[in-house]
Amino acid sequence: MGPFFGKDVAQKHFGDLVKLHIWPIFYKDEITKYRMLVNLSFNKLKGTSYNNFIDKDEVFVCFLKIKDIVQMIVDCNLKWLWAIDAFMAYFSVPIQSKFTPKSGIKMCGIYFFYISLAMGMGSSSNLYTQFADAVNWIIVNDYQSLFVIMASEIEYILLKHYMDDFIGGAKSKRLAQCQLDQTKWWWY
Repeated sequence: MGPFFGKDVAQKHFGDLVKLHIWPIFYKDEITKYRMLVNLSFNKLKGTSYNNFIDKDEVFVCFLKIKDIVQMIVDCNLKWLWAIDAFMAYFSVPIQSKFTPKSGIKMCGIYFFYISLAMGMGSSSNLYTQFADAVNWIIVNDYQSLFVIMASEIEYILLKHYMDDFIGGAKSKRLAQCQLDQTKWWWY
């Protein structure tokens, strides 16, 4: 949310009774692009940080294991694999408006406030994974003929995700392309 050309303008927008929190930003060099991160663990003058208020259970994430993907490929005799990165993944998940004034950044003297998950928030991975689990479930249940197969009397779901990377596969190129197209529809 923003831009606000001055902290006083932002304060007026949110109201005088709301305390604004502005966090430091930094970037991560990812060779082909830069990713802006918000340091929500920063504690000015040994105060508390945004992440101090997040319950440890909300930070824990159970990630997909490569071993499980390999096992699915072998058990289901998959010949065609694909992967897609969910576009602007964290920005797809809104945060409650009461948290917006607590998630501010200042860039070039201009103030902005997150209205969606921020990279650097301790619970973002957990919250995004819950969101991606739901999207995964919806896609699979809407297109069961594409994503559910039986192999050795075991039901396999051929759509998995590791954070914002969705992974699938099929025995035929045509079926794999259909899977990819249906999954892309959600993100692009």
